[in-house]
Amino acid sequence: MWKNIVKFRLFLILPILVFYCLVLFRNLDEDKCRSLQLRDDTDSTDHIVMFVLITGVNPATQELTAQVALRPQGALAQDEVTPAVDLNF
Repeated sequence: MWKNIVKFRLFLILPILVFYCLVLFRNLDEDKCRSLQLRDDTDSTDHIVMFVLITGVNPATQELTAQVALRPQGALAQDEVTPAVDLNF
């Protein structure tokens, strides 16, 4: 009797566990499928690195919300986040 119950539980739980693991494994690199990286390398040491993170899209009103981070490099930077010169965007 107990052996039948144990076998039934294994027969029920094992496929669920395998399915769960397959779903997790399939979605490990899901963020790479939804991300876009554009890169334009330059030889200049004085440049600004720009990071844009899209935080919201509303197709009904055709609005896009984004966070923009600018990181000055080289002579343009006073420190890691403060520019040494006035910047025009």
